[in-house]
Amino acid sequence: MSSELTTSVGRELNNPLNNAALFVGNAIDLIELGSLDRARILRELRKAMQQIRTATRSFRISARLDQLPRPSAKQSPYAG
Repeated sequence: MSSELTTSVGRELNNPLNNAALFVGNAIDLIELGSLDRARILRELRKAMQQIRTATRSFRISARLDQLPRPSAKQSPYAG
């Protein structure tokens, strides 16, 4: 995988995973503080799940890109 693609995939995974951690942290805080607002806790957990799905989708796309055949110097029309 090229370094540019690796960097891009890293960002695509990091952002949603960081958001998921924040949403789960919010839910934990609500539970620890004794919140009885079940709907709010569930909203936070659902937002976390959505962010995890986003990261998973990004990872699957990058894995498919990594499996594409790479042109050799003979195949490249730009080879000197």
